Amino acid sequence: MFAPRLLGIKKQVQVLNASAGFWEIGNQLGYICKFGTFESDAVILQIGSHDLQQHPTSSAGLKNNPLMPNRQPLLAMQEEFDRYVMLRFSSVFVPNSPVANVPVAEAQRFRENMQRSQIVALVRERNIPLFVLYTCDRSDLLPIPNQPRFKSELVDRLKALKIPVTDTHAAWSKLPKTTVESYFRDGVHSTAPAYESIADLVFQQLRTEKKLAACSLTNTNSER
Repeated sequence: MFAPRLLGIKKQVQVLNASAGFWEIGNQLGYICKFGTFESDAVILQIGSHDLQQHPTSSAGLKNNPLMPNRQPLLAMQEEFDRYVMLRFSSVFVPNSPVANVPVAEAQRFRENMQRSQIVALVRERNIPLFVLYTCDRSDLLPIPNQPRFKSELVDRLKALKIPVTDTHAAWSKLPKTTVESYFRDGVHSTAPAYESIADLVFQQLRTEKKLAACSLTNTNSER
């Protein structure tokens, strides 16, 4: 839920965020195919730097990964054993365990992920505005900002599909180093201050596009 104070509007905006461990672009497509878009006013696909080179969850070596179960465990103790005890054991004693990296070229994985453009057709056939939120990794900004691999190709692809993009990498590259450091709790995931920044960036993008009544210029007069 984005708070009115944060967005600068007078009513709340409900946000459904669906994800899981090893979530990748193909999972976003599969989720929309199975569950639809819940009569949403907008769909915002979050794509991170690491997602561009992410192994598809159906690839060899990942589909049997205990971090991605395809059925509910019988007991909580079973889940703890599979997800933590066996995972640690396998990573130490079994070099070719499911958690090992699959030797697929990064460029090939990027091309595979860019083939998920069915998402665009599924969303647009419902007449729902589609946006992309591009989130960068910590290494893309620290110790100094650098160009994430495949980012330019992604941006070109989005331009060709006429999909507006909110770019945290471009925005955060201009911030002081100490501020950027406060935005990451690890190499990928954001902190609360970072989420506030992301919400503001997304709102500004939605307001600029003028596709949502809740984010129109007439609703931005309250103090932030």
